[in-house]
Amino acid sequence: MVKNDFDSFSQMLDSAYEAVGKQAMGSAGKAIVFRSLSDVSMEDFGAALTAHLSDPSCGMFAPTAAHIRSQLAKFAEADGRPGADEAWAIALSGQDEGRTIITNDDIAAAFTAIRPILDAGDEVGARMAFLQAYRRVVAEARAAKTALRWWPSLGCDKKSREPVLLEAYRTGKLPRAQVAGWIADIRAGDLKALPPTVSKEAALNRDQVRQKLRELVELLSMERAAKADDFAQWENDRKALLAAQAAEKVDQLLGAA
Repeated sequence: MVKNDFDSFSQMLDSAYEAVGKQAMGSAGKAIVFRSLSDVSMEDFGAALTAHLSDPSCGMFAPTAAHIRSQLAKFAEADGRPGADEAWAIALSGQDEGRTIITNDDIAAAFTAIRPILDAGDEVGARMAFLQAYRRVVAEARAAKTALRWWPSLGCDKKSREPVLLEAYRTGKLPRAQVAGWIADIRAGDLKALPPTVSKEAALNRDQVRQKLRELVELLSMERAAKADDFAQWENDRKALLAAQAAEKVDQLLGAA
């Protein structure tokens, strides 16, 4: 908050005191609270004030700077970041090269810092160092209001990739568009693995794709002597069509309308 925010801050604080049936704080007291929360934005202050008034454990009390800080801390802890022990389990599972995992920037940063300890064979020491490093990374990220970013680390076992990606979508870690794109890329060369569609619209799309593929194959047979750039264009078209057919499976798996 900056100096020009004081009037709005004062009005919001007065309203909160009125809501709990307390006499409004004097100007001097407001100035102290305002200075103590100078690093908090007005938006965050308003959200924390509302959360305080709605909190069954303390909402009956007139809000103080400590109450606002407490609510802001709760906001930070609810940002979806896993605890240190869960983060270590995720990081450690990623050491299996065949396994696909969903990790995030915080876990990756902390694990990179302690990797030499684990490589030396000291798993206990590596775990302790990771927990400390991870908590520091998370604290810094929350202080900087850095959004949590999950991303997949694909393992060698191709069959395990799709279930992990779909679960990440269902739990809200990855957006649908990204998951659909990754799965389409995974399945683009595996048309036989795609089950038949059930809707008339999907069946029509499938037939159109197949017809287009047959036409492209015939075209390729007639133009084998074409220039390299013509072949490259055909290849791009082929990949696009494969991805379109793979998208049918993606929509089914993700429950798309």
